Amino acid sequence: MDSQPAVYIGIEPGSSHKAGALVVLDDHQTIQAQGRGDLAGVLAFTAGVASAVVAVNAPAQAGPVESDVLEPGVWSYQTPAALRRGQELHRRLAGMGYSAYPAPDSQRQILQAPAEAAYKSLLEQRPLEPHTLEGRLQRQLVLADCGVKVPDAMDFFEEITRWRLLRGLLPLEKIFSADELNALICAHVAWRAAHQPESLRWQGGQIALPLPAQR
Repeated sequence: MDSQPAVYIGIEPGSSHKAGALVVLDDHQTIQAQGRGDLAGVLAFTAGVASAVVAVNAPAQAGPVESDVLEPGVWSYQTPAALRRGQELHRRLAGMGYSAYPAPDSQRQILQAPAEAAYKSLLEQRPLEPHTLEGRLQRQLVLADCGVKVPDAMDFFEEITRWRLLRGLLPLEKIFSADELNALICAHVAWRAAHQPESLRWQGGQIALPLPAQR
């Protein structure tokens, strides 16, 4: 790629029964756009982007590499329907001219970024369950530590009172959903691919995982 891509896009494909999530970051890892929707909506957005690195929380195709990494849980929490939807997304994006990363001559590149394994790599241990509140808070803190401009998850605790807790009025408006957090870590991996490729490790030569910060 002759110049820096315009945006960095993370996609959680979802499944046939669940809408996916899409997040767009800029060079400073500020969220420029986010949304939820079906595959058609995701494809419509990516079709209109002239220059981008896209990372998808799904393998590009069923094959030896994916079969090998399914065992250690790289694509954990992926249902067969979600995997098929992800593979379809990869196929459609390739048809739009998105080239498999790295493709220096292409203005539109795509890579595979398993969200759950990315969080595990950054934490250097298995993260908390993704759909629990504590798991969501943990993942949002990880993103902030990586420079992604997300609200400070610790503010959640400052807004908790006994009265609000008894009534179930939790301040969740600044805490992302599990699917949004998957899309966010994918967008961060796409950003690293352009800005810090040395901070990624590759599994099977095709799957990108972010390395934890040096302590």
